[in-house]
Amino acid sequence: MEPGRRRGVSSLVSSLSLLCVVLDLQLDGVLGVSPVEIEQHLEMGRKLLAAGQLAEALSHYHSAVEGDSKNYLTYYKRAAVFLAMGKSKSALPDLARAIQLKPDFLAARIQRGNILLKQGNTQEAREDFEAVLQRSPDQEAQNQLHKAEELEELQEEAHKAHHRGDYTTTIQVLDRVIELSPWDPESREMRAECYIRLGEPRKAILDLTPAARLRTDNRAAFLKLSRLLYDLGEHHDSLSEIRECLKLDQDDKECFAHYKQVKKLSKQMDSAEELISEQRYQEGIDKYESVMRTEPNIPFYTTKAKERICFCLVKIKEAELALDTCSEAHQRDPQNIHILRDRAEAYIQLQDYEKAVEDYQEAREFDQENQEIREGLERAQKLLKLSRKRDYYKILGVSRSANKQEIIKAYRKLAQQWHPDNFQSEAEKKEAEKKFIDIASAKEVLTDPGSIQKMHRIPQTTNCAMEMRRPKYFTPNEVSLHSTLGDLWVSYLGKVYNLTPLLEEYKGDVLLRPIVECAGKDISHWFDSKTKDIRTHVDPLSGCLKYYTPRGRFVHVPPPCPRTDWANDFGRPWWRDSRYEVGLLSVKTRWIRIINTLTLQEQRLEVCSEETLDEILQRYLHYNSHAASYTWKYHGINLDMSKTLSENGIPDEDEEFYKCRMDRDLFTQSICLYFNDDLTEL
Repeated sequence: MEPGRRRGVSSLVSSLSLLCVVLDLQLDGVLGVSPVEIEQHLEMGRKLLAAGQLAEALSHYHSAVEGDSKNYLTYYKRAAVFLAMGKSKSALPDLARAIQLKPDFLAARIQRGNILLKQGNTQEAREDFEAVLQRSPDQEAQNQLHKAEELEELQEEAHKAHHRGDYTTTIQVLDRVIELSPWDPESREMRAECYIRLGEPRKAILDLTPAARLRTDNRAAFLKLSRLLYDLGEHHDSLSEIRECLKLDQDDKECFAHYKQVKKLSKQMDSAEELISEQRYQEGIDKYESVMRTEPNIPFYTTKAKERICFCLVKIKEAELALDTCSEAHQRDPQNIHILRDRAEAYIQLQDYEKAVEDYQEAREFDQENQEIREGLERAQKLLKLSRKRDYYKILGVSRSANKQEIIKAYRKLAQQWHPDNFQSEAEKKEAEKKFIDIASAKEVLTDPGSIQKMHRIPQTTNCAMEMRRPKYFTPNEVSLHSTLGDLWVSYLGKVYNLTPLLEEYKGDVLLRPIVECAGKDISHWFDSKTKDIRTHVDPLSGCLKYYTPRGRFVHVPPPCPRTDWANDFGRPWWRDSRYEVGLLSVKTRWIRIINTLTLQEQRLEVCSEETLDEILQRYLHYNSHAASYTWKYHGINLDMSKTLSENGIPDEDEEFYKCRMDRDLFTQSICLYFNDDLTEL
């Protein structure tokens, strides 16, 4: 029994020894941060803060606070880092702890008072400033106290004006209130409500956007913001804001109901635009009709749907239907240049050139700089001028490519039909004589080479035989040619933009550098293909949502932290401004050979797969100004100039060459041109 008791005591002593060792190690881990190590953390934090490496500095201050939780200066310095990062809410607890540890720490009180003042908490801010003034006649505290008193008076005045329905006065007072307390969500929400009452929703959005994020749970502001954006047609932005509401509470009934509506409509509109970009116009029309059924109450979406349906109808040559739809859309939005452009094109298809010119002129009044409108007007005016000339081809009922034998054959047939001796009454004889004279004149002109040349002579005001128009589509190589400060183009999300005017406007601004570095290149990776806005990401250092700017911040991108020297009164950012748009970027380019069978000259051209042969002809004008006087054939078959290469049965075999691992330059599809002996004027 005795030996057993001794073994038990021995085991107990061993266990206690082991426990002491473990506790000692744990205490070393918790309490083992020496004053020297704390000082090192503080010194590193100071250096990193001075170097602008805020996240790293914050990490060192965290370690310093954990090592010495009784040092008021450590809390104060960490609060300074939070403020530098724009995290005023995180700074407040540290400032409060510093004041608790050292009540006479005046610098911390002034700093906390400033934050509280900007948040609109005038009473607490006053307490801090008064506490400072009781101990020291500090000038900054005195000035801030006056501001707090002024702010209290202005807040009261704003509430009184709002209560009596004087929204204009309320806004004027709140302008000064928000200047003094920019982080006060209540003042911004009140001003936003006033703007809504006065019918200025876009100004309300500018206030609600920061207000929604100034409160911890502000679902009502996110919902209101989303609805305003939705009513204005900004469905992508509306969807983003309502998602923020659901992040706070995924079961919020109002937010979820609105989310379903916005998501459905946004998906339909995106799908419709994708169909149109793929030239599936009838399907695009059907999809936009679904949009009108989904949202019949917001005028913007009905007008937008009518506008795009009008565009599609013009593309599929349904001119009569297009005219009705475009006219209805024009009544809804009289200053929309796209509607006027499409209606003008419908008039051209109906050969009503006068009305086409009128619509293009009206569109030109609204946008003097639009290249497409200017070119459309010139074309409509030219067609109107040609329509007023006597069309001898039409009189004989032959095509403009008809040869001499075909013209004489048509003349003999019509002359026999309209000879005056074939008619009995005097009225019929006079009508027949007039027709017979016209037929004879047409035959004389069209069988005389000199008369034909004179009829088709180009006006002296032009520099070449056919006026070259800017193509609708551009190849990446064409965009890359515009890569200088005096001529800078870029492409993104399938469109080509001329940013030269932007460079002139912001000449000398360092924020132009990222754009200049990408001159002539595609920058689609900067943008979100769905929202058409700059891509965003969560900053791993600050945890804040920031714009994705791989080459650095550029023009119209806000700074990462609030700054007083950055103005956002420039209107639409350049990437959303259609003024800079000059055309579309080809999704797929291809090479073709054009062989002139008359001169045996051959040209190899890079063209856009989306272009019609009429548009390819415009490119070929550089090599042959009389290109329209030729019949274009592939494998002996006349080509339809209103269709693309693929639609004309000219295959793009690049994929086949790739699969066979062959160089695509080994074979290029050829188009042969046959001269019509007709110097045609477009």
